[in-house]
Amino acid sequence: TGADPSVVQKMVTTFRKLCSLADFGEINTDKKTIVKESGGEGEKSRYSIPIAMNIQIVIPADATANQYDKIFSSIKKNFGNNSK
Repeated sequence: TGADPSVVQKMVTTFRKLCSLADFGEINTDKKTIVKESGGEGEKSRYSIPIAMNIQIVIPADATANQYDKIFSSIKKNFGNNSK
């Protein structure tokens, strides 16, 4: 890569951490339909809302493994499937 060995090691650590958080199970292709009822009268409207998130994280070259863990734990907590 031409990058400093410490940077390459951090890239590998990041990749491995992301892999540990990922779900490599079967891809769910089912689309969910939301039925909205308006005041008891009228037609039911059906629609689905696709949502895509692109999270970009800029981490300094001197970040520690502990800092990486905190960042990815926070992402999982706040953006994971079980977030509230």
